[in-house]
Amino acid sequence: MKRTSWFRSIWKFLVIELIAAAITLSLIAHEQIRNRLYEAEIYGSSIGSNIELRLNQYVSIVESLGDQYLEYGEHFADHFPGICEHIMQRDDIIGSLYVAPDGIIQFAYPAEVNDATIGFEPARDPQQGAATRLAIESRKTTVAGPHALVEGGTGFIVRHPIYDEDSQFKGLAILVMDWNRFVQRLTEEGNGQQLYNYAVWKENNDGVITDADGFIFHAGDVHERRISITVDAPNETWYLTVEEVGGWSSLRQMLPWYLGTLALLIILTYVELFTIRSQENRRRMEAAEVENRAKQQELEEKLKLQEQLLAQKEQQKKLDSMITAMASDYRSVYHIDIDANDGVCYRADPDDATQTPEGVHFPYHERFLWYCDSFVDREFQDGFRRFIDPQNVRAALATENIIAYRYLARRNGSDYYEMLRMAGVRHPGDRDDHIVHAVGLGFTVIDAEMRESMARSHALRDALAAAEEANKAKTAFLSNMSHEIRTPMNAIIGLNNIAMHDPSVSLRVKEHLEKIDTSAHHLLGIINDILDMSRIESGKLVIKNEEFSFAKALEQVNTMISGQCRDKGLTYICRTVGQVEDEYIGDDMKLRQVMINILGNAVKFTPKGGTITFTIQSVARFDGKSTLRFTMSDTGIGMSREYLPTIFDPFSQEDSSSTSKYGSTGLGMPITKSIVELMNGTIEVESEKGVGTTFTVTVTLLDAERRTVPEEDGLPHPDEMCVLVIDDDPIACEHAQVILGQVGISCEQALTGPDGLEMVRLRHARREPYNLILVDWKMPEMDGVETTRLIRQAVGYETPIIILTAYSWDDITEEAKEAGVDSFVAKPLFAGTVMDEFRNAFKKKNTKLVGRSVDLRGKRILLAEDVPVNAEIMMMVLGMREMEAVHAENGRVALETFAGSEPYYFDAILMDMRMPEMDGLEATKAIRALDRPDAKTVPIIALTANAFDEDVQRSMQAGLNAHLSKPVEPEALFETLEGLIRDRS
Repeated sequence: MKRTSWFRSIWKFLVIELIAAAITLSLIAHEQIRNRLYEAEIYGSSIGSNIELRLNQYVSIVESLGDQYLEYGEHFADHFPGICEHIMQRDDIIGSLYVAPDGIIQFAYPAEVNDATIGFEPARDPQQGAATRLAIESRKTTVAGPHALVEGGTGFIVRHPIYDEDSQFKGLAILVMDWNRFVQRLTEEGNGQQLYNYAVWKENNDGVITDADGFIFHAGDVHERRISITVDAPNETWYLTVEEVGGWSSLRQMLPWYLGTLALLIILTYVELFTIRSQENRRRMEAAEVENRAKQQELEEKLKLQEQLLAQKEQQKKLDSMITAMASDYRSVYHIDIDANDGVCYRADPDDATQTPEGVHFPYHERFLWYCDSFVDREFQDGFRRFIDPQNVRAALATENIIAYRYLARRNGSDYYEMLRMAGVRHPGDRDDHIVHAVGLGFTVIDAEMRESMARSHALRDALAAAEEANKAKTAFLSNMSHEIRTPMNAIIGLNNIAMHDPSVSLRVKEHLEKIDTSAHHLLGIINDILDMSRIESGKLVIKNEEFSFAKALEQVNTMISGQCRDKGLTYICRTVGQVEDEYIGDDMKLRQVMINILGNAVKFTPKGGTITFTIQSVARFDGKSTLRFTMSDTGIGMSREYLPTIFDPFSQEDSSSTSKYGSTGLGMPITKSIVELMNGTIEVESEKGVGTTFTVTVTLLDAERRTVPEEDGLPHPDEMCVLVIDDDPIACEHAQVILGQVGISCEQALTGPDGLEMVRLRHARREPYNLILVDWKMPEMDGVETTRLIRQAVGYETPIIILTAYSWDDITEEAKEAGVDSFVAKPLFAGTVMDEFRNAFKKKNTKLVGRSVDLRGKRILLAEDVPVNAEIMMMVLGMREMEAVHAENGRVALETFAGSEPYYFDAILMDMRMPEMDGLEATKAIRALDRPDAKTVPIIALTANAFDEDVQRSMQAGLNAHLSKPVEPEALFETLEGLIRDRS
């Protein structure tokens, strides 16, 4: 009975255990399947993420390709291979294409693989057409495929439409990916590829599902335990299906494993019965051990925290000592909470009984306002109140670390200077909200430093006032000396000029007179240099911004320098590089002075047989401004490297013997550098002893509005003109073609005189003669004069001919005129200069267009001059052109003489500026104020020994028409009179 009961108990136990094992095994199997499904889903998500990541990378690459097309524009074809070579480093990209706006593939890389695609129209292809049109119409990047490629194989395509800023369609940038490499790389990068298969597919229009290997099956055939994951492509949805290799495990497949596991569970159950008690005891012991360890750890943490608190107290004590030491310069220190308007004193002044004691809190703003009213001098109280205002403190310390206010304080019956300083508790960059909430504030006495600073300031003010007075005295002295020196110089140069034109003077005497003239002009140059330095030092040298003809300015410089080079036996070369305009806005006179100073030195310090090269280059154009670079090189004596740093110092000379040998004053380069810097330019110099020197000047000028060539009756329009350029230098011919083309003139070229003569004959035979012929003077075999002579013999004098030359043409003027030359133009060539000379030549050939020039013979001139010798010289100069001169000893006499004459009796007035009784400015104003018809119109020309710009300005404001500086050059005087006098006949 006991055995049966025992057997039944065992049987019940085994049945229960068996049922429990079956349930447990079922749950385990289900959990394993679920885990495998979960792992498969993770694997599929990983593959899907890789797909999305790769698609985004392809999108970024193709969009970058489109951006670079817009960046390079018409040069995209040159950069396309280099761009694609970088892209093709990815082995799954097999092609980069560009589709032109007309829909045809224009570029393909690599060419050997994708050559078949050139000329292909994707939008018309049955497979690719829909995706291509979608990309263009939606203006978004699209992905399509996989499908068969034109170049072979299977792939998918990423298309990016290219639109510019004006929404104009510029074409498609395309990447082509190998589908099999794409899938293979996804497999290689995935985890668990030995356990799972996957397929990438999408639903086509016919409802068929296509997997990665090309197998086709219907959607209903997909196993219910396959994991399907959605992948977002740019324009469509892809799907990813994942399943376990060999299919998912079933209960039948796992039955042997179930039975083995059941047997093992039975054995383990008996073992478990015997181990339960021992495990329970072990758990109790472990729980007790854990509790003991927790108590031990808690005790250790309390001890560690106590040590940290002690260390912090020690550190705070050291910091307090350091703060006290650092604040020893302050008589008191406070902490201010601006938000709470609360202040507390950290360090008190023991000598200040009115101060709030240390550690006692007080209302900050009210307390400091009381201090201001009680102890701050009235002159500083408003500033003190603004300084301590909380809002001003916040604003000032928002960007600054420390702010301070200095003021005069009155305490205990004495006055002293004090400073209030504030600093934010945290630096501006360390504040999360960038707002000051608390500050440290300190008072410090600065009486000694302040009074010493005030004494220095007072001394500096006195010194500055003395310097200004000295500068005014120097300016006044130089102004007076200018007049006093120029007055006798006027007599010397004037009398010398008259004597040189006296036909009775012998050749030997004339040589002496020429040497006197050279020395006098050299002395005048020294005077001008000294006056320029004075104006620069006094800040009175003003740079003007006026529109001027750069071509004419350059012509004047070249005429002067080329003549000097010819006289000395030097070779002079002048050329332009880039688009140099005819007109600019700047200071014409100062710019010419810079060029003449440097080129004049080059002539002076270059021995016979040397070369001087002048290059003008347009290096930049931006925002209505042009930067010009002037490079002036010579093969002269050069300078040592040791001297170069001092070359721009006043009166600096490398060799004192050069003063007598070359006539140098040592002021030219300092003046030149000052002018260049006033023009916001730069000047650099390179030189080597015995080799030569190169100066590089860079200035920026304002662009003048381009002037159209004015149309005149009888003159052809530039668009209708054809010009022949005959020059043996191909570069010069090309430059002329570019320059003339800027104003619309057609240009033909001939490199020799005979070629040019033949071209002229052909045009004349066709009755289509050239409107203008430009001939270079210096050419081999047949020069410009001989070429002109033969042209005139062949076709006559109908076409104007202008000689081009970089040299002075004074020696060949008569010969050239006899040969038929109409005019001369200096190189480098400018379109405006050519048109001016063309108009002049055209007018000379058509006398009906030429106005009569004023004849100075018999013109009556009123001369106001207080120095008798100067008056005598001026009357003799006027007599050289058979003019009648009436002399007035001063301005008052000149006014009375003019007022007592008949209206329009005098044709012009020459007015000296400095005269006794009434100077030139007062006399001019009085004449202009007379009530007679010619008072406002009679030309009045200033004659002055003052060379300052302000003198010219005052002359113009007083009503003068022109300003001539003494000594007066006769030709300049005659030219001025011819330009101002109007013929009333």
